[in-house]
Amino acid sequence: MANDIDQIIADAKSQAKNDQILNFINNNLKFIITAIITILLLIAFIVSYNIYKSKKNTKYSSLIHQSFIYEQDFDYENAIKPLQEIINSDARQSIKIIAKLRYAAILVEQKEDEKAFNIYHNIAKCTSCDIFIRELSQLLSIKLWINNSKIYQKEDFKDLIENYAKNAKYLYNNINEQLAIIEKNNKNWQKSYDIFYKIANDIEAYGDIKIRAQNYVNKLHQYIK
Repeated sequence: MANDIDQIIADAKSQAKNDQILNFINNNLKFIITAIITILLLIAFIVSYNIYKSKKNTKYSSLIHQSFIYEQDFDYENAIKPLQEIINSDARQSIKIIAKLRYAAILVEQKEDEKAFNIYHNIAKCTSCDIFIRELSQLLSIKLWINNSKIYQKEDFKDLIENYAKNAKYLYNNINEQLAIIEKNNKNWQKSYDIFYKIANDIEAYGDIKIRAQNYVNKLHQYIK
């Protein structure tokens, strides 16, 4: 008898729950349908956006490749056009930065050092850009600054180079090498020697940069009192 009563109570509770669910659905049917449609539209939007983004990325990759082919043939005029298309588009910042770096490299080939410098310099100041890309742009702008007499007149850039050298993370030794060259060119022998010596003895420095640093240490030693 007790078991029958328990079963009746359980059935009643189950029925009550079912009734509550049905009542909730009936009372909120419009809201539920709207929510389902909204979710389906959101899923469709995400899928469509990803397809659209994938197609755009493929397009930009194709443009960069196209530019590279023209550059290989020394057709710089046509090599620049696909890059400018990317730069002037609504592409992601990272894609635009790649296009700008390629554009600057072509400008260097065309002996347009000042224009290339301005591109590198702007990327070097981009706080939202990838750290490595930013440091690479700093390094390239410094090299142009050293080698171009017109750019070299911008003396205020020297302080910025020292700041780059101090805060570099990935290209620390490369940027400091350029600073050491600047000090050497200015006949600041001790400063130049100290920087090269530090690079030559840095366990993280390797390959050509370490060899160059050691060679400079040997050459500058005669100027150190």
